[in-house]
Amino acid sequence: MTQIAITIDVEWAHPEVLAYVVNELDTRGLRATFFCTHAGIDVGQHERALHPNYRRQGNSLLRERPEILSVDCELALYEQITSATKAFCPEAIGLRSHHLFWETGLTAVSKRIGIRYTSNSFQPLIRDLKPTMIGRGLIDLPIYYMDHWDLTDSATSLQVADLRMDTAGLKVLDFHPNLIYINARSEAQYLESKQHYHEPEKLLRNRAYGRGIQTLFLELLDLLAARPVKPVLLRETYESTFAITPHAGGGPNCDFTNSSASSLV
Repeated sequence: MTQIAITIDVEWAHPEVLAYVVNELDTRGLRATFFCTHAGIDVGQHERALHPNYRRQGNSLLRERPEILSVDCELALYEQITSATKAFCPEAIGLRSHHLFWETGLTAVSKRIGIRYTSNSFQPLIRDLKPTMIGRGLIDLPIYYMDHWDLTDSATSLQVADLRMDTAGLKVLDFHPNLIYINARSEAQYLESKQHYHEPEKLLRNRAYGRGIQTLFLELLDLLAARPVKPVLLRETYESTFAITPHAGGGPNCDFTNSSASSLV
Protein backbone atom coordinates (compact mmCIF):
# COMPACT_ATOMS: atom_id res chain seq x y z
CA MET A 1 0.00 0.00 0.00
CA THR A 2 1.12 3.55 -0.71
CA GLN A 3 0.36 6.77 1.15
CA ILE A 4 1.36 10.03 -0.55
CA ALA A 5 1.82 13.50 0.94
CA ILE A 6 2.88 16.66 -0.90
CA THR A 7 4.95 19.04 1.20
CA ILE A 8 6.37 22.49 0.45
CA ASP A 9 9.28 24.11 2.29
CA VAL A 10 8.34 27.79 2.01
CA GLU A 11 11.96 28.99 2.43
CA TRP A 12 11.06 32.70 2.69
CA ALA A 13 9.61 32.67 -0.83
CA HIS A 14 8.05 35.85 -2.22
CA PRO A 15 4.22 35.87 -1.81
CA GLU A 16 3.76 35.87 -5.59
CA VAL A 17 5.96 32.81 -5.95
CA LEU A 18 4.15 31.02 -3.13
CA ALA A 19 0.76 31.97 -4.58
CA TYR A 20 1.76 30.33 -7.87
CA VAL A 21 2.40 27.03 -6.09
CA VAL A 22 -0.81 27.24 -4.05
CA ASN A 23 -2.83 27.99 -7.19
CA GLU A 24 -1.44 24.95 -9.02
CA LEU A 25 -2.50 22.76 -6.12
CA ASP A 26 -5.92 24.38 -5.71
CA THR A 27 -6.69 24.18 -9.43
CA ARG A 28 -6.33 20.40 -9.21
CA GLY A 29 -8.16 20.00 -5.91
CA LEU A 30 -5.01 18.81 -4.11
CA ARG A 31 -3.87 19.63 -0.59
CA ALA A 32 -0.35 19.98 0.78
CA THR A 33 1.54 20.64 3.99
CA PHE A 34 3.50 23.92 3.93
CA PHE A 35 6.48 24.19 6.27
CA CYS A 36 6.53 27.89 7.13
CA THR A 37 9.58 30.04 7.74
CA HIS A 38 8.07 33.42 8.53
CA ALA A 39 4.92 35.32 9.48
CA GLY A 40 2.01 36.14 7.20
CA ILE A 41 1.88 32.89 5.21
CA ASP A 42 -1.69 32.24 4.05
CA VAL A 43 -2.17 28.93 2.27
CA GLY A 44 -5.92 28.57 2.63
CA GLN A 45 -7.14 24.98 2.99
CA HIS A 46 -3.65 23.57 3.23
CA GLU A 47 -1.85 22.57 6.41
CA ARG A 48 0.74 24.88 7.95
CA ALA A 49 3.68 23.38 9.84
CA LEU A 50 6.97 24.82 11.13
CA HIS A 51 10.27 25.23 9.27
CA PRO A 52 12.60 26.76 11.89
CA ASN A 53 16.20 27.67 11.11
CA TYR A 54 18.51 26.65 13.98
CA ARG A 55 21.68 27.89 12.29
CA ARG A 56 23.21 31.04 13.74
CA GLN A 57 24.60 32.24 10.41
CA GLY A 58 22.24 33.63 7.78
CA ASN A 59 19.29 33.45 10.17
CA SER A 60 16.69 36.15 9.42
CA LEU A 61 14.81 35.48 12.66
CA LEU A 62 17.93 36.11 14.73
CA ARG A 63 18.57 39.33 12.79
CA GLU A 64 15.05 40.49 13.66
CA ARG A 65 15.20 39.16 17.24
CA PRO A 66 18.86 39.50 18.33
CA GLU A 67 17.86 39.11 21.99
CA ILE A 68 17.34 35.40 21.33
CA LEU A 69 21.12 35.03 21.06
CA SER A 70 21.54 36.16 24.67
CA VAL A 71 20.39 32.79 26.04
CA ASP A 72 23.07 30.80 27.83
CA CYS A 73 22.77 27.34 26.27
CA GLU A 74 21.97 25.68 22.95
CA LEU A 75 18.73 24.06 24.16
CA ALA A 76 17.43 27.43 25.30
CA LEU A 77 18.32 28.83 21.88
CA TYR A 78 16.44 26.00 20.16
CA GLU A 79 13.40 26.61 22.35
CA GLN A 80 13.38 30.34 21.61
CA ILE A 81 13.67 29.76 17.85
CA THR A 82 11.01 27.03 17.83
CA SER A 83 8.60 29.09 19.93
CA ALA A 84 9.13 32.17 17.75
CA THR A 85 8.40 30.11 14.63
CA LYS A 86 5.33 28.55 16.28
CA ALA A 87 3.99 32.09 16.80
CA PHE A 88 3.74 32.36 12.99
CA CYS A 89 1.56 29.21 12.82
CA PRO A 90 0.04 28.60 16.27
CA GLU A 91 -2.08 25.70 15.00
CA ALA A 92 0.93 23.75 13.72
CA ILE A 93 1.64 20.26 15.05
CA GLY A 94 4.41 19.40 12.56
CA LEU A 95 8.03 20.52 12.17
CA ARG A 96 10.75 20.16 9.55
CA SER A 97 13.89 22.10 10.38
CA HIS A 98 15.90 24.09 7.84
CA HIS A 99 18.65 21.89 6.39
CA LEU A 100 16.96 18.99 8.24
CA PHE A 101 18.98 19.86 11.36
CA TRP A 102 18.13 17.71 14.37
CA GLU A 103 19.57 16.67 17.68
CA THR A 104 18.02 14.77 20.56
CA GLY A 105 17.47 17.86 22.71
CA LEU A 106 15.00 19.16 20.13
CA THR A 107 12.66 16.24 20.86
CA ALA A 108 11.72 17.60 24.30
CA VAL A 109 11.69 21.21 23.05
CA SER A 110 9.31 20.34 20.22
CA LYS A 111 6.98 18.32 22.42
CA ARG A 112 6.72 21.15 24.96
CA ILE A 113 5.34 23.58 22.38
CA GLY A 114 2.80 21.16 20.94
CA ILE A 115 4.66 19.52 18.06
CA ARG A 116 3.45 15.97 17.41
CA TYR A 117 5.38 14.94 14.31
CA THR A 118 8.57 15.84 12.47
CA SER A 119 9.57 15.23 8.87
CA ASN A 120 13.34 15.49 9.11
CA SER A 121 14.82 12.20 7.99
CA PHE A 122 15.58 11.86 4.29
CA GLN A 123 15.55 8.38 2.76
CA PRO A 124 15.54 9.04 -0.98
CA LEU A 125 13.39 6.77 -3.13
CA ILE A 126 13.41 3.98 -0.54
CA ARG A 127 10.34 1.78 -0.75
CA ASP A 128 8.25 0.65 2.23
CA LEU A 129 8.96 3.75 4.32
CA LYS A 130 6.93 4.01 7.53
CA PRO A 131 6.53 6.53 10.35
CA THR A 132 9.25 6.17 12.97
CA MET A 133 9.05 6.77 16.71
CA ILE A 134 11.76 9.24 17.81
CA GLY A 135 10.86 9.55 21.51
CA ARG A 136 8.63 11.54 23.85
CA GLY A 137 5.60 10.60 21.80
CA LEU A 138 6.92 12.20 18.61
CA ILE A 139 7.01 10.40 15.29
CA ASP A 140 9.05 11.23 12.21
CA LEU A 141 7.47 11.02 8.76
CA PRO A 142 10.49 10.39 6.50
CA ILE A 143 10.99 12.28 3.24
CA TYR A 144 10.90 10.08 0.15
CA TYR A 145 11.78 12.65 -2.52
CA MET A 146 13.30 16.16 -2.41
CA ASP A 147 13.67 18.39 -5.46
CA HIS A 148 16.89 20.09 -4.35
CA TRP A 149 18.55 16.72 -3.77
CA ASP A 150 17.53 15.75 -7.29
CA LEU A 151 19.38 18.78 -8.65
CA THR A 152 22.53 18.35 -6.59
CA ASP A 153 22.79 14.59 -7.17
CA SER A 154 21.25 14.37 -10.67
CA ALA A 155 19.28 11.55 -9.12
CA THR A 156 16.53 11.29 -11.73
CA SER A 157 15.82 12.52 -15.25
CA LEU A 158 13.11 14.77 -13.74
CA GLN A 159 10.45 12.40 -15.04
CA VAL A 160 7.52 11.29 -12.87
CA ALA A 161 8.22 7.66 -13.76
CA ASP A 162 11.62 7.94 -12.06
CA LEU A 163 9.90 8.56 -8.72
CA ARG A 164 8.33 5.08 -8.70
CA MET A 165 5.13 6.40 -7.18
CA ASP A 166 3.37 3.02 -7.28
CA THR A 167 5.84 1.21 -5.04
CA ALA A 168 4.68 0.50 -1.49
CA GLY A 169 5.23 2.73 1.51
CA LEU A 170 4.88 6.29 2.76
CA LYS A 171 5.88 8.84 0.12
CA VAL A 172 6.47 12.32 1.50
CA LEU A 173 7.38 14.56 -1.42
CA ASP A 174 9.36 17.72 -0.63
CA PHE A 175 9.35 20.68 -3.04
CA HIS A 176 10.58 24.30 -2.82
CA PRO A 177 8.65 27.24 -4.34
CA ASN A 178 11.59 28.98 -6.00
CA LEU A 179 12.83 25.78 -7.60
CA ILE A 180 9.36 25.22 -9.03
CA TYR A 181 8.96 28.84 -10.13
CA ILE A 182 12.21 28.98 -12.11
CA ASN A 183 11.79 25.42 -13.43
CA ALA A 184 15.24 24.68 -12.05
CA ARG A 185 17.27 22.26 -14.12
CA SER A 186 20.58 22.45 -12.27
CA GLU A 187 22.11 23.60 -9.01
CA ALA A 188 24.09 26.22 -10.95
CA GLN A 189 20.91 27.78 -12.34
CA TYR A 190 19.35 27.86 -8.89
CA LEU A 191 22.40 29.49 -7.29
CA GLU A 192 22.48 32.09 -10.07
CA SER A 193 18.81 32.91 -9.39
CA LYS A 194 19.33 33.47 -5.65
CA GLN A 195 20.54 37.03 -6.17
CA HIS A 196 16.93 37.76 -7.21
CA TYR A 197 15.32 35.49 -4.63
CA HIS A 198 12.54 37.95 -3.74
CA GLU A 199 12.07 39.48 -7.20
CA PRO A 200 9.46 37.41 -9.09
CA GLU A 201 9.86 39.30 -12.37
CA LYS A 202 13.58 38.60 -12.50
CA LEU A 203 13.05 35.02 -11.40
CA LEU A 204 10.72 34.57 -14.35
CA ARG A 205 13.46 35.73 -16.68
CA ASN A 206 15.64 33.03 -15.12
CA ARG A 207 13.01 30.32 -15.73
CA ALA A 208 14.47 27.42 -17.71
CA TYR A 209 12.88 25.92 -20.79
CA GLY A 210 12.42 22.20 -21.16
CA ARG A 211 12.34 19.60 -18.43
CA GLY A 212 12.95 20.86 -14.90
CA ILE A 213 11.53 20.91 -11.39
CA GLN A 214 8.44 22.83 -12.51
CA THR A 215 7.54 20.38 -15.26
CA LEU A 216 8.11 17.48 -12.87
CA PHE A 217 5.96 19.10 -10.18
CA LEU A 218 3.06 19.88 -12.53
CA GLU A 219 3.12 16.45 -14.16
CA LEU A 220 3.16 14.86 -10.71
CA LEU A 221 0.16 16.98 -9.65
CA ASP A 222 -1.73 15.94 -12.78
CA LEU A 223 -1.01 12.28 -12.03
CA LEU A 224 -2.15 12.56 -8.41
CA ALA A 225 -5.24 14.60 -9.29
CA ALA A 226 -6.36 11.86 -11.69
CA ARG A 227 -6.30 9.20 -9.00
CA PRO A 228 -9.45 8.36 -7.04
CA VAL A 229 -7.64 8.68 -3.70
CA LYS A 230 -5.83 11.97 -3.24
CA PRO A 231 -2.65 12.80 -1.29
CA VAL A 232 -3.05 13.42 2.43
CA LEU A 233 -1.85 16.14 4.77
CA LEU A 234 0.95 15.13 7.11
CA ARG A 235 -1.38 16.00 9.99
CA GLU A 236 -3.70 13.28 8.68
CA THR A 237 -0.83 10.82 8.35
CA TYR A 238 0.04 11.48 11.98
CA GLU A 239 -3.57 11.11 13.10
CA SER A 240 -4.13 7.89 11.19
CA THR A 241 -0.93 6.16 12.25
CA PHE A 242 -0.33 7.25 15.83
CA ALA A 243 -2.78 5.64 18.25
CA ILE A 244 -2.25 6.34 21.95
CA THR A 245 -3.64 3.58 24.14
CA PRO A 246 -3.10 2.82 27.83
CA HIS A 247 -0.69 0.04 28.66
CA ALA A 248 1.27 -1.18 31.64
CA GLY A 249 3.95 1.48 31.36
CA GLY A 250 1.42 4.31 31.25
CA GLY A 251 2.94 5.85 28.13
CA PRO A 252 2.14 5.94 24.43
CA ASN A 253 1.73 2.84 22.34
CA CYS A 254 2.25 3.45 18.61
CA ASP A 255 0.22 1.34 16.23
CA PHE A 256 1.56 2.16 12.78
CA THR A 257 -0.72 -0.44 11.17
CA ASN A 258 -3.79 1.58 12.09
CA SER A 259 -3.88 3.62 8.86
CA SER A 260 -7.27 4.75 7.67
CA ALA A 261 -8.32 3.03 4.47
CA SER A 262 -9.36 6.35 2.94
CA SER A 263 -5.74 7.55 2.85
CA LEU A 264 -4.24 4.48 1.23
CA VAL A 265 -3.97 3.70 -2.50
